[in-house]
Amino acid sequence: MLTVTRKGVRWCVLLGLLSSTFAWLFMMNQAFALHPRLACVDLGKTPCNHPLAIPLAIFGGPGGPIQQMGGETGDAPDSRQQPMTAYTYATTTVAANFPTIYVLGMPSGPYHHNPGQGAYLGQAVSQELNAHLLPDDDGQMNINPPLDLADGDALDDGLGFLFGIETPCRVVSLPYTVTIEAANTPFYLNVWLDFNRDGAWGAIDVCENGQVGEWAVQNHQVTTGGITGTITGTVSFTTTNLGGHRHDPLWVRLTLSEMPATMPDGSGPPQGFSYGETEDYFLRFQANPCKDPLAGWRG
Repeated sequence: MLTVTRKGVRWCVLLGLLSSTFAWLFMMNQAFALHPRLACVDLGKTPCNHPLAIPLAIFGGPGGPIQQMGGETGDAPDSRQQPMTAYTYATTTVAANFPTIYVLGMPSGPYHHNPGQGAYLGQAVSQELNAHLLPDDDGQMNINPPLDLADGDALDDGLGFLFGIETPCRVVSLPYTVTIEAANTPFYLNVWLDFNRDGAWGAIDVCENGQVGEWAVQNHQVTTGGITGTITGTVSFTTTNLGGHRHDPLWVRLTLSEMPATMPDGSGPPQGFSYGETEDYFLRFQANPCKDPLAGWRG
């Protein structure tokens, strides 16, 4: 019998003869397939308090110990479990090494434990067990490594239309939307862009005014002046030399969190973030057929 509550997940198997063996093996398999954030059980507070019931909440696996759905991750391709593709060109492909899958206790894809609380990007947020696992609020995995599919989060809505990132060493503005639920609480916006299209974030380049990097926006503080609700803003950064990829698609990550980011490759802290959201975008250049200077980038 399985009981899921907002206060925790209780896995309980009522032992029988043959059924107990199959149930145990099934739950062991699920434990190693599931994702980090599931908490330990409390049999005294569940209807599953039969004296022969066995809680299964101590097992780890590729994503760590079992935990309740309710977190949030990005959806950029991640080759942590099996190879995924970042970019496909006429004669070659580029492997994806973006940190997206969350692994408890080590730097990995950002994981937000309480999405929809505190603050989040855009006006809506989709919860998931992990980037590569179901269940997921929007009905599909954020990434599907066996099928080499990414960009599966249906509620990425915090990034506005970008202009000018095809120009090397140019200062551009990034428009964003954030919903604040906790007034007077600082949140931090970070942005990474894979300017050199090598399938990872974090590279450093040099322009005439000094060093620029793919961690383009670093801990921009978002404040609301004590009010709650949805706000819009802009933040500026400088593009790199782009490595000859001016108009090729690129992966972009936005992370909003209650504490500053520290990893230039877009990873989150080992313990995850308490609040916020991470949104990844596969941006494509859209030239205006009328040669309007406002040709830009859309996800």
